[in-house]
Amino acid sequence: MLLDIVIGLALGLILLSIALVIVTVYLIQFMFRIVALWILIVFSPLAYLLSAWPGGKGQGFAKEWWDRFLCYCFVGPTLMFFFWLALTTSARDQKLNITPDGFTGNFAGAIAEPASLVRFIVTVLLLVAGLYAGKKLGC
Repeated sequence: MLLDIVIGLALGLILLSIALVIVTVYLIQFMFRIVALWILIVFSPLAYLLSAWPGGKGQGFAKEWWDRFLCYCFVGPTLMFFFWLALTTSARDQKLNITPDGFTGNFAGAIAEPASLVRFIVTVLLLVAGLYAGKKLGC
């Protein structure tokens, strides 16, 4: 019984650390996106002027600004869609037995159940797919 609890807690710690790394990457991407959008918005008047200016180089800079701006505008909703999809997929009734005395049940051993492991793997794959889709946008 004690060995099952220790193994369940160790497996839970490993799975939690994997999820923490992926969610941290999401957080870093969102923070970078916000800063990039701030900078792009500050320089938006310059991009409009350069696109209207006749000549060669200014329009190239304006096109690059528009490409970056649209990329950062669409990467956030794409990441959030996959994040929502992963959370929806991982949500399940944990069958908690809540009594006035507290919780009852074997939570440490429940993580090692095949259904829980498959659900976690699918959730992680959806989160990684969101990172991949965000990277394919070119940001």
